[in-house]
Amino acid sequence: MSSSSDFFLRDSSIFIEQRHAAIASQLIADAEYESVIDAQGNITSFYFDGSDMGDDEALYRSLAPYMRDGSFLEICNEMGNIWRWTYHDGVCASIDPIMHWPKPDAPRDLYRQIHTAFEQHLMTE
Repeated sequence: MSSSSDFFLRDSSIFIEQRHAAIASQLIADAEYESVIDAQGNITSFYFDGSDMGDDEALYRSLAPYMRDGSFLEICNEMGNIWRWTYHDGVCASIDPIMHWPKPDAPRDLYRQIHTAFEQHLMTE
């Protein structure tokens, strides 16, 4: 993670069931974010409606007991650094992507070969 102060939410997939929405909404509001709630009362997103979004590790970790497994927040900064806060079994973890640049003469299907070999260790995109 970076020490930069300009963070951006690049992508996300979150879901908090209606039964946990009240407490999670309060945690989100306390961090000065706005919750997005679907017609069934589930939290499906949240956003920052201010001038400076932070990398709010304390908030992300506090939501862990309520997040559906597989949920994530993908954050980037102005320097191009990218990481995800991921949720599984009530735990929030920060992970960095793995990026490899193939040689010009690499097989055209190299990405597929790598993905096939390691798919049990990769998040779905």
